[in-house]
Amino acid sequence: MTRIDLRQLPGTSALLRDYVHRFSALASFFAQDLRNPDAFRVEAEVRSRRPYPRSDLVEILGQQNATWGAPRAVQAHLEELGQPGALAVVTGQQTGLFGGPLYTLYKAFTTLALARRLRATLQRPVVPVFWMAAEDHDVAEADHVQLQDRSGVLLTLRFSD
Repeated sequence: MTRIDLRQLPGTSALLRDYVHRFSALASFFAQDLRNPDAFRVEAEVRSRRPYPRSDLVEILGQQNATWGAPRAVQAHLEELGQPGALAVVTGQQTGLFGGPLYTLYKAFTTLALARRLRATLQRPVVPVFWMAAEDHDVAEADHVQLQDRSGVLLTLRFSD
């Protein structure tokens, strides 16, 4: 495997380069440097001291997932989420065309993997929670896509009734 230094890639933002290579320049904007092995443990303790309406959350998510016919494993995760000290890895994605679905799957699988790793590391329930912002009421935002043709000219493909 060959590692590529992010600073060698054209088009990367200064923010991303600083996050990866000069985190100290951005540290005041983050609770923890997640590259530090103890960072997740520290954040877990901070989150555990906050009150959460766990039973309400579990009830709402349980109703939604039952409506969608979610498998038993989802219900088991919800039961764990209701336990004191349980944590959640939460992310989501607005559904989209082309690269969007693949990116959505990547984020979902990454959420599962991180929850599994934190469960083992922290020795407590860590539940993956993934939401999809799929109900877009802004038709003008979602009824078209822009692509380049072979000569680099930008074309707009628009859905119409």
